[in-house]
Formats: sequence, structure tokens, C-alpha cells
Amino acid sequence: MFPSKFLQTRPEYQPEAGHSLLAIQCLTYLQKVDEEGLMPFGFYLGGNDNSRSNFYSFRYYATEAWIFHCAGAGTSRLNPPLAGILQVFWWGDHAAEPMFNKWVFFSIRYQNADRFLRPIIRDGSGSLLVDFEPTPFFLACQYGFQEVIEVLLSKGWDINQPLGNGSGLSLACREGDFKLASYLIDHGATVAIDPVKWIEDAGDPRYGYEAIEEPLIDTLKSGDLRILKLLLNHKGAAPLQAAMEFLLRERNEIEPYMNISSSKARPMESWDEQIDIMLAHFPDFEYSANVQKEMFLGGPKLTEKLLARNASLQVTDDTLEHLFRYVTTAQNAKDIIRCLLPLPDFVASRTFISVLKFYDQGDEENALELMEYTLSLNRSGPAISTLEEALHAAITNNWGHTLFTKALLRLNKSSKVSDDLILWTFRNSKQPNRVIDLLLQHDPTPRKFSQSELKELPVPRYGASRSLAHLVSCSPDLEVDQELFTMAVNDPFSRNEDFELLLGHAPNVVLSTKLIKAARSVGSDWAVSQVAASTQPQEITDDILRAALDYWHTFYADKIASQTMKEVLRIAPNDLTLSEKTYFVAFDSNPRVCRQVLQRWPSERAITPGIQSASGFQLLIEAMPSIEISPASILSFCQEKSYGSPAETFKSILAFQPHTVITEDMLFAVAESSDYDDMKIELLQALLEHDPHVDRTKRVIERAIRSKRNSTGMLEVILNDQPQLELSPLSLSMCEFYWRNDFNEYEKTLNRALERSRGCRLDEKEMLGMMAICTLNALRVILVVRPDAVVTERVIEQLVSNRTFNWTRSYTSGLFDMLMDRAGISEAEREAWTVRFPFIKLKNRNR
Repeated sequence: MFPSKFLQTRPEYQPEAGHSLLAIQCLTYLQKVDEEGLMPFGFYLGGNDNSRSNFYSFRYYATEAWIFHCAGAGTSRLNPPLAGILQVFWWGDHAAEPMFNKWVFFSIRYQNADRFLRPIIRDGSGSLLVDFEPTPFFLACQYGFQEVIEVLLSKGWDINQPLGNGSGLSLACREGDFKLASYLIDHGATVAIDPVKWIEDAGDPRYGYEAIEEPLIDTLKSGDLRILKLLLNHKGAAPLQAAMEFLLRERNEIEPYMNISSSKARPMESWDEQIDIMLAHFPDFEYSANVQKEMFLGGPKLTEKLLARNASLQVTDDTLEHLFRYVTTAQNAKDIIRCLLPLPDFVASRTFISVLKFYDQGDEENALELMEYTLSLNRSGPAISTLEEALHAAITNNWGHTLFTKALLRLNKSSKVSDDLILWTFRNSKQPNRVIDLLLQHDPTPRKFSQSELKELPVPRYGASRSLAHLVSCSPDLEVDQELFTMAVNDPFSRNEDFELLLGHAPNVVLSTKLIKAARSVGSDWAVSQVAASTQPQEITDDILRAALDYWHTFYADKIASQTMKEVLRIAPNDLTLSEKTYFVAFDSNPRVCRQVLQRWPSERAITPGIQSASGFQLLIEAMPSIEISPASILSFCQEKSYGSPAETFKSILAFQPHTVITEDMLFAVAESSDYDDMKIELLQALLEHDPHVDRTKRVIERAIRSKRNSTGMLEVILNDQPQLELSPLSLSMCEFYWRNDFNEYEKTLNRALERSRGCRLDEKEMLGMMAICTLNALRVILVVRPDAVVTERVIEQLVSNRTFNWTRSYTSGLFDMLMDRAGISEAEREAWTVRFPFIKLKNRNR
């Protein structure tokens, strides 16, 4: 015999004795930790706490596992030595606070308490407190500590004390503890819960009425038949209808075709036994929508069982919809129909219609067999009212619309298809094209649809051109006007052959910007190009050309020009006047296309769009080598958002036109830019290098150093460009610091600029003006570099009155103390300032 097997046969190693031993060890250890004065931090609760990163100590184990071992100890909890240890643990010793209370208070303070407690305690930390006081009642109900419950009841505990989404009895039922459930009921536990009163008593907004778990529901989850019978035989039984619906739903969720979870891995026989017991006590259940759905989902055997106990089911259209939406196979559907046949409300014709409308399971062969079976039921009874009613039902079936429509037409070969049915299909089918195909093949009779009828139809998301082509093909006298043709062009899945048909019925369709912009596919682009090909040159306008250029590669992944654009460019007159907006679109298109536009329609209007395009300037001077770039165009270039490298573009402009004059407005426009990258800094440098004598006015400098993300970059460029330039401290005080930049670089550049401000006095008047506009970061640097800056109480008050934020940032910490020191304000007087301005951060507060 192996040693392990030998040990397992000894009494002290049997499960109950082993749990008792481990429970003693856990509780004794925790008591010792408490005696050493380590509580409440002596408890360790699992998870990813830093102190547990590399080990799992017995303290973790004892904190988490004592509950399991006490529950597993069973009757050993009532015998020494465990009984004595638990007495002290639960209730304390003399004046000492119970260890259980300390454990609770620690658990609710632990950062991730619920995440670690919920695998142990069903309702997490919420079940450990009532009115902010620790209680072991709910823990005892979950783990079967009846001896603890007895003590609590003797002290006046309310056995029906609400807990979140259940009760003590609910917990016992969920655990399948028949003995404890019987004890609780015998001592007044409520079997039926009033959800409204329960929520009011619990006072917990986390739970809604639908979350309340009845003891009966919890019993069905546990599968304990003894507790189920106990509750059903009790005079205060819970709502049985809800329990029946829950039971059927849970039973079906463990079927092979459903997802199986470990918590529901019970044999089907167990669920069926519960259903039998429920039916014996509650044969008058209501055939609610939920019961019908689960009954049909459960199959013919379950349906037969329920009908044998309760034959009150009324077979309505809703019942048949539930049947064919939720039944799992065609064979099951036929077997269930046989169960329904004897019912007085069963109508065979409605069954046939419902199959066509709702059945969407299995393969096509079985679906057709089911349809034929329900049709055969009508041969001995009332006939189907009309073929059109059946077709309506089949056409609206998302899964079997073509299958059932084809079958119906095959069964009625000589039947006619009305115009109304075709239009109805267009309005109600998810995929009208396929169905209309079948209808027109079955009855190719010429139709007489009108434009107004077609315009009233809803435009399908996909297949509009195909649907319209169908209607036109069977209505030879129908003319497709501009509106209908535009609707077809907007179809992203159109085909050339459909447009060939439509164009033959569209003699008056003309090219327009709306038609060009409506094209959403290669096929519709081809159709619009055919309209363009028949357009006279004088009908091509600037707007039409711009629309064609704007959609030059919309439908082609490889950027091949569209057919419409080619046709418009081919027929557009050479004397056409293009707007600046059209040139912008041309520069955004393919270079070959842009070059063609510039060669055919050269104009000064192309200059501004050309220099603002990433690569447009080279195209511009190639096509128009004699142009002159005006100051207005360069100013616009400086003002607009840059693409590519604006500095390189500007250098190209200077190389092409060396005599270009840089103005203050150009410099200001670059400094004013809201672009948040280095491109504008490079452009500013290029402007300054081209003309070193250009006047850098106060307006330009101030705006440059206030640029939020590029302030020091702009300032650095100005400092390098003109070494003799003196700067005003007032202007420099507005220099922004962007938090993602390097503060050391910011401070270094600002120091360098302040060295050039020595000639500017910083008396009280200057400082008062500075306080209204400065940034705190810049002010801190100014106070360090300029010790001559005058700071008075008036200056400080002016500053803090306008700055109620950012005082606690790391770069501004200590600033207020620096101001106080400079103003000569004593430590005692500073306390009054902190009362007036509580948001400031003084260094003596951080000592």
C-alpha cells in the first residue's frame, strides 16, 4: 500500500477531520497575529498586492481560507478544541472585540476587497455589514454555521433581515443545505419575498426588483429536490409563475446546442425532475410568452409534458411565431404541431402562414418539408385565403424569402403576380432584388408603373439600381427622370448592365454636380460618364468640373482616374473660367490630372492653392513659368495650415522669386499659427534668414513667445536671428510652458532672453502690469534672473487675485514664498495670506 493511500485511511486525515485541523491552524494563527498588535494590517487578502508579488504566505492563506475549513469541519465545529476557538472568534472574549469584527473591518477597507471576497462570499463585503456593524449571519447561512445563527436569533436578530438581492434563506437554498433551510423556515424565515418592500428595507440602490432572488429560484439553481418540496408545501410559497419560467429557461440552456457553463453542468434528468415536481404543485401555470418560447425550444417531449398537465394553451398567431422562431429543427416543429393539433384553437392555415413568415432554422430541404407538411394540414380544412397572403409572409422571412417564394410559385404555376405585390416587395423585403427576379420570371406580363409610384418607394441601402432596373424592364413605357436615375447612381453595388437598361429609358437625364457626387461605385461612375459623354461643352461649368475632379479616385484602390472625370475634362471648353476652389481640388488630385488642368486653364487664381499644396508649387511653375507670386499669396500661405514642409516650399518660392519682400504681417501670421509642430518654427526661421533687416515688432515677438507649444522654439529663432535685439520683461512674462516639453530648455531660453532686458526697469508699476498677463512659470524665472524686480503686497495681491489655479504644479511650487520673501513679509503675516487665498502652496506647509 502506498503511503499516501495509507494516510488517507486514518481517521485524522478524513475530510472533516482535516478541515477541522486546518481551521484550528488558520484561526490560531490569526489570533496570534492580533495579539502581536499587527491588526488590522495583519490580514492579507489575495490578488496582486505588491507585498505578495513574489510569495504567498500562510497569512494570505489563513485570511482567505478559514471560512472554507470551518464549513468543511462539519460537526467538529461543536467539539473542542475548534468549538472554543470559534467561540472567541465569533463573539470575543470578555472586553476584547471579536476577531471576526476585525476581519470584517479590514476586508471592507481593502482596496480590492469585493474582487477577492466574491469567490468566497456570495454577496461580497456587502453581506458582512448591517447598519455599518459587522454580522456573521449571512456568512453563516451560506456556509451552514447553524450554531452561529442560533446564537444570533437568541439575541433578537431579525431572521428576515434583507440583504442586497436575497435573504439568509436564499443563501441556504442556493447552497442546497436542507437542514439549515428547514431550521430557518421553522423559525420564521419568509419564503415569498415582496420585491418592493424588500428594496425599501434593504435601502440598497445597487439592486433592482428584477435582481431579487427568491428562495425558490435559488433552490432551482441548487437542484435540491428536498428543499424544493419543502418550499412548495409551505403555505407562503413564492411566485410560482416566475419560478416556472426560470426553470424552463435554465433547463434549455444546458442543451447541447447552447453554451454550457460549469455552474449548470447538471444532468437533464435533474432539471426534468424539478419540472415534474413544479407541475405537480402548480398545474395551473400561465402559458406566458416566456413559457411558450422555452417550451418550444425544449422540444416535443417538453411540450407534450406541459400540455398533459395543462391543456389551456390558446394557439394564437403569437404562439405560432414563438414556435417557429425558437424550435431547433424542422422535425421538432412537426412533432410539436402534432401535439398542438388536438387543441381547439389550432388553425391549420395560420400554421402554414407562420412557417413561411418565421421559420429560419436548418437546411433548405427540411424547411421545404416543414412547409409542405403544414400545407397538407389544410387539405382537410379551410383553404389558404390567397396566394398573395402566403407570398407576403414568405417575402418578409429574412432567411427563407427566396426559398419559400420559389416554392409557392412552383405550386401555383398559373397564378398571376400583381403590380401591387411587386411594389409591396420593394417596400417590405430585406433583399427585394432576388424576390422581384422570381416574381417577374414567374409572370413576365408588362406593367405600367408610374414615376410617382417609384419615387414613393423607400430607397434600399443596397441594390437600388438593380431594383429600379427590374421595374423598368417590366414597364416598357416608364421614363427614368433625373431623380430616379440619381437614386440608382447612389447604389454602392450597381452593375453596368443595369445602367445600360436605365439609360435606355432616361432620355432627359443631364449632368449635374448632384449626379456626379451621388456616384458610389465603379458601375455608377460609368453610368455618369455616359451622361457626361452626351453633354455639350457649353454645359460644363466650373462647379461640374470641380465635382468631377473631387471624385477622381473615389472608386479605385489604385488611384486610377474615374471615367466621369475623364469625360468632363475631355469635353470642357478651353475658355472655361475656374475658381480658386477648383484649383485647390485640382492640386489635391493626381499630379498628372493637376498638370492637365494647369496647362489648359492657366490663371493667377491657381497661385495661392499651388503654394499651399505639399507638392503643388513645382507643378505650378512648370505649367506657368512666368507667374509672379504676390505678397497676398505669400501671406495666405503663412496663415493657412501647412502641408508637407512649408519652409522648403518657401525656399522654393524664394529661389523662383528672389526679390520677395517679407512683411510684418507675414511674420505675425506664422507666429499666430495654431499648428502644434515644428513646421512653423522652421518657416519663421526661413522668413527671417531671407530678410535679416525686417522689422520684428513688439506685436510679432509677443505673439511668438505666447505660442503654447512652440513658445521657446519661436523665441530661440528670434534670439539667434538678431543678437542685439532687446526684449521687454513684460513680453517675456507671457512665455508659455507646454507640460510635455523640457522645462530645463524652457528655463534656459528664457534666461537668455531676460539677459537682454537689463535696460528695462521692473518697478512696482511695471510689475503690476506684468501680474495681469504673466504665466506662473515665466514669473518664477524672471524673479530668479532679475533680483531688481520690485515686489510689494499690491503686486502679490494683483497676481493671486487673477490666478486661482496651477499653484501646486511642481514648476511653480515655492513661487509664493519667493514673492513673500521679495516683499519682506514675515512668517506670522503669511498665515493671513493663506486664509485669504487657500489655494496657494507655501513651503512651510510641506515641511
